[in-house]
Amino acid sequence: MDFFNIIQLVINVLKKAATYLKEYKSYILPPRVLFTIIHSIIYGGLSMKHYKTKKFTSEAANIELADEILMKTLEAFLKLEREQQQKFPLGAGLYKLRLATKEGRGKSAGSRSILAFKKDNGIFWLHLFSKNEKGNVTIGELKKLKQLSTILLELPDNEIAKLICLGELYEVSENV
Repeated sequence: MDFFNIIQLVINVLKKAATYLKEYKSYILPPRVLFTIIHSIIYGGLSMKHYKTKKFTSEAANIELADEILMKTLEAFLKLEREQQQKFPLGAGLYKLRLATKEGRGKSAGSRSILAFKKDNGIFWLHLFSKNEKGNVTIGELKKLKQLSTILLELPDNEIAKLICLGELYEVSENV
């Protein structure tokens, strides 16, 4: 990156930060929001949005699930051909994926995750459960997850930044 590109990057960060501060009538820019702004400017268009909800983050912490496992699971899923990915859908952009966790052994071991995914719109990890605790999500849970998926997959970047600021969404860390 040459000097001109660095200056342009700083200008873009300042513009987005000013927009945020004006919108929230605030004089303080939370570090999470600043990180999201910088990340979206640097990697915008090059990487897909990749987040986990507050609920998922809490569920993952309970079983000591690292972001590294999420990244590996997602990488394996994205490498599949479209036809193979269709083995995992629940509708409305939802997919159920198996995660290798410390929860038992064998085919029924591990945990199951529900994620919302739409090419070019992002990935949102929504729900996590142990296979030995619950076989599947209930119809009621699935209905609510589909509603949430529809909303999250259409959110613009500024709304995602608000949710990060409020602690409702967390960026999945690629550098674990």
